Amino acid sequence: MYVPVGLVLALVLVAGTAAVAVAMTLGPGAPLGVGFPRVDRAQADTGPGATQAIVEPPPGDVIPAGHVPVLMYHYIRVNPNPKDLVGRNLSVSPDHFTQQMQFAHDQGFKTISLEQLYAAVAAGKKLDRRTMVLTFDDGYEDFYTTAWPVLKQNGFTATSYVVGDFVGKPGYMTWDQVGELDRAGIEIGAHSLTHPDLTRQAPAALDAQVAGSKAIVEQHLGHPVYEFCYPSGRFNPAVLASVHRAGYHDATTTVPGVFESMPTAYYWPRVRIESIDTLASFSQKLTSGFADYQKYGDKPAPGLFPSPLPSIAPSVDPSASPTDYSRGTE
Repeated sequence: MYVPVGLVLALVLVAGTAAVAVAMTLGPGAPLGVGFPRVDRAQADTGPGATQAIVEPPPGDVIPAGHVPVLMYHYIRVNPNPKDLVGRNLSVSPDHFTQQMQFAHDQGFKTISLEQLYAAVAAGKKLDRRTMVLTFDDGYEDFYTTAWPVLKQNGFTATSYVVGDFVGKPGYMTWDQVGELDRAGIEIGAHSLTHPDLTRQAPAALDAQVAGSKAIVEQHLGHPVYEFCYPSGRFNPAVLASVHRAGYHDATTTVPGVFESMPTAYYWPRVRIESIDTLASFSQKLTSGFADYQKYGDKPAPGLFPSPLPSIAPSVDPSASPTDYSRGTE
C-alpha cells in the first residue's frame, strides 16, 4: 500500500505584502496537496499525448520560467533482482509511477518539453508554478510499454533520452518505437552513443559520442535534436565545449536541484525520483522549484552551481580543462 507516514509540511504563501503560514498534516488517507487546489480530470485533460502550449496564467500563479522542476526517471518497473542496488535505485514501480502522475495531474500540473522550457527561459517568460518537465534516461523499453500509456492517460508529455547504439538491443526501445513516440509528441533527446564517462574520452572520441549521437537520432527522426543528457551525469569544460560545438540548446545533469538559465543551459540540474519516494516526498520534489523561488528569489540556491561558472566556449582545450564539475550519480 503506497501511503506516506504522518508528516507535517509548513507552507508559506505570500500574497502582496502579507505572509500567511499554512500547516498541512499528511497521513494515511489525507489529501497530499501542497497548497494547490484539486482540479477535475475532465476539465484538465488536453488529449492523450498532447504537448501543452506555453500559456502564461494569471499573475498570482506564475513564477519565472527558470524554476521548473525537471524530474529524472530511468526504469519504470519492478526491479527484477533485489541484490542489484543500482537497478533498484534506478527503478520506480509501475504502481508508484501511476500514482505519481495521477497525483500531479490532480494537483493541476502541466508538462512542457525541454525545448519549450529552453524557449521560455530564453524569452524571459513566466510560467504557471504547476509546470514540470519529465525526463527518462537511457531509452529503456519500459518507457514505451509502461510509462507512455500512463503519460497519455494524464495528458502529459516527456523527454526520452536514447543511447544511440543501444536502440534495438534487448531491454531497449527500437527505432520504430522511438519514431512512434516522436510523432506522438514525446521529445527525443540524445544520451551519447555508448554511455561512456565523457570526461575520460579523447577529444575525437568525445565529439563522436556527443555529435554522433545527435546525428544518429536526427537521421532516424528526420528533424533536428537539441537536447542532450550526460551519461551518469559526468561532464567537465571539455564536455561542455563538445556539446556546444554539436549544436545542442541545452543539456541536463544528475546534479540535484532546480534552476534553469541561459548561462547554465549546458548543465541544468534535475530532481531524481527514486524507488523509495512516497507520495509525500514526491509532492515535495514536485514543488521544490517553487519552494526555492520563495526562499532565494529568481536565482539559484547557494552552491547549486560552481563559482565561477565553467566555460562553454567551443575553443576549450580538453587537456587544459581537467576539472570535473559532475555531482550526483547515474
